[in-house]
Amino acid sequence: MARVTRSDRSSVAYGVNKFGQVVGYAQNQCLHNRAVLYDDRTGTTTDLNSYQLDGGQTPASLGWTLTSAVSINDAGFTVGYGGNGTGSHCWIIHPKCQDCAT
Repeated sequence: MARVTRSDRSSVAYGVNKFGQVVGYAQNQCLHNRAVLYDDRTGTTTDLNSYQLDGGQTPASLGWTLTSAVSINDAGFTVGYGGNGTGSHCWIIHPKCQDCAT
């Protein structure tokens, strides 16, 4: 089995907070941009299209494609660009409240 390595993918970092969380985009294997979050504390990269929202859904399950994350603040609020089938839109994701009663 031959292994194919692509050298034409790109990624960009646009924002970072004081906790080492970096946001931007990375291209998938089809060269489509996807919004990503890299966390330096854990060494993990998350495709924000699969980020679990408060109701258990993900942006992708709600019909969104998040193409770029441009900023993240120290509270973890992230903003960027994407679409939901009706054109390009801005979006915001905020982390689940850790102090809220469940």
